[in-house]
Parts: sequence; C-alpha cells; structure tokens
Amino acid sequence: MVSSSSLLILLFCVFQATSAANATVPFKLPSLIADRTKMPHVLPNIPLDLEEKAMQINGPLPKEEPSKYGLALNATMDPLASPYHLEARDENTSIASRSTVAVLKKHASLAFISYCRAVVPGGKWPDKLSSCPTCLDHTSVQMIAPIVSSDITDASGYVIRDDTQKTIYLVFRGTSSFGNILADFKFFLGDYPPVGNGAKVHRGFYQSYMKIQKQVLSVMTDQLTKYPKYRVTVTGHSLGGAYATLAALDLYQRDKRFNPKNMNIITFGEPRVGNPAFAAYGVSTKLEKKRVVHNRDVVSHLPLMKMGYLHFGTEHWLQKDQKTVKICQSDYELENCSNSIVPRTSLLDHTNYFYVDIDFCLFG
Repeated sequence: MVSSSSLLILLFCVFQATSAANATVPFKLPSLIADRTKMPHVLPNIPLDLEEKAMQINGPLPKEEPSKYGLALNATMDPLASPYHLEARDENTSIASRSTVAVLKKHASLAFISYCRAVVPGGKWPDKLSSCPTCLDHTSVQMIAPIVSSDITDASGYVIRDDTQKTIYLVFRGTSSFGNILADFKFFLGDYPPVGNGAKVHRGFYQSYMKIQKQVLSVMTDQLTKYPKYRVTVTGHSLGGAYATLAALDLYQRDKRFNPKNMNIITFGEPRVGNPAFAAYGVSTKLEKKRVVHNRDVVSHLPLMKMGYLHFGTEHWLQKDQKTVKICQSDYELENCSNSIVPRTSLLDHTNYFYVDIDFCLFG
C-alpha cells in the first residue's frame, strides 16, 4: 500500500514534469544555411561617382540653403540640367501600371502605421479613426505581435496576417525624428558576418537589427509553420527599410521556407545599407525587392555613394504628383533615376509617401 506521503511526492513529481513540458521553450536561433550565404563571383560594375556627376551637372547649392553632407534639406531650385526628372523616360525606365501603384500605396500605409503608438509598442490594431485613420484601410488583418527593442537604438516593428490575402506582413518602423537621422548618421561600414568575403554593411543598422533578430525569427517562423502556404512581405520606411532588407536576408539565410517564391521586400525612403559586395549578395538571393523613392527624398541618398555604399533592388521613383511611379529597370541604382536630382534633395519628401504623412500617427 502506498503511503499518503509517498502519494503526495508522486503527485508533486508528476506536476513538476507536466509543468516543465508545458513551459515555453526558449527560441533557438536557426543556423545559417551554407548554400544561402555564398558570395556571388561577379560584383556589380557600378561606378560610385553617379552622385558626384549629378552634383556637377546640377550645380552647387546656394550658400544660404540648409544642407547636410552636400545635400539640400529642402531644395528651392529644380535640377538645372537633368534630362531624366519627372516625365522623361528612356530604354531603362517605364511607368508603373495603376495596379502596381495601388500595391505600393497599400504597403506605404502599412509602413507608416508602424509609427502609431497603439500598434508599436502597443500591439493593437486600432479600430477608431482618431487613433489611426490609415488602419481602417486594412480591416481584414490580424495583429500577431509587435517587435520591440529594449535597446536605445529602438529598432521596432510589427507582424500582422491577412487571411483574405493569405499574406504575412513583417513591418519595420523608422526613426520618429528625421532631423536626428541626418545629424546622427554614422557612415562606418563593418563586416556582414553571415556572408563575409568583402560584403560590408552600415554597422549601426546591423547592430540595431541584431537586437530584435530573435524576435523577428521566432514570430515569423512560427507564423509560417502555422500557415505554410502564405506569402511573406517585408516592408518598412526610412531606417525601417534598412531593417526590412536585413531581416528578409536573415530569414532567407536561416530557413529554406523563406525563398524567392513566397517572400518579397518593399521599402520606402530606405537609406543605403551596404557596399557593392553586399548589394551583389542581395541580388544573388533573387528575392524581389522594390525600393520606392519619393521625388527628392534626401534619406534615399544617404550614406553617399562615394563613402562606399550602393543600393540594390529595383527603384520605383514616385514622382512629384504622388501618382506616377517611374520604374528603373535595374537590380542596382542608376544615374538616370532619383540620383539625377542630387544635390537638390528634400527632407519633406521623406516624411510622406502617396499622401500618407508621417505626422498622422506620431502621437496616436
């Protein structure tokens, strides 16, 4: 016969074992996939003096005009001799269809929603016009989780799922102080550890992303496990665009379920993230990347090319009317798209895309 004390001990042991089994298992970062971190043999033959040539063509800025790193903060003059601005076209450009513009506009609103406090860090999808008017344009989505860094770098974002579109969205927030982004930009390139072999990235962007890496991988792999047939879109505005690029590559490098067939990247006002070798690696993954630049957005031209940086992804140049989008047919940036207006850039064009203004949600 089992004594009462022995029975209690047995029950306690069973309870402990059950509790341990039900405890949340810490997320283990997947290892890098060897054949997805190889550097391509051919690097892009893109001269890094495209902006310098444009500066010579468009002439120096007036002395009284505020500028940073040689770029105007709010250009008052049009480019002097750029034949490619606005409606001009050539064999390397085309005009986006209405359906493409509608898709870009939708993702721009998702990127700007990341500035809503209720969404990040709140983790709620607002249902009231006063707190987040643009959220009402996306009534079919479900909030999955906010991505919040406790670090001073404040890398943040959110994950939502749209079951009607069968899509999982990973969205990153940029900085809420665009004056600071210019004043505090540190342009140091550092090694890109997953790839190496000459690939380098902006150290600050990469170190900041690493603070939220496990959150991103944990939530996204969990969602794709539950919804294996869904597509994945990674997007963000400003620094959020840089995080989107790094995060999409990270997902691709660590889980074969994230691939060119089901994942794409769309960024808005993204600063340059890395050097030509990094750009070549990004292109080699074959992940579709649309890089949207609004008219004269100054942040899209930082850090400067002459500092060793190069964009990758197909540039979609949103024109002044905020309706027309010029598609620049190249995996890398060209001289005849937004680079053609340097140095007559503007910070104002960075703060709104497709008439969605950053101010609408900074305090909501």
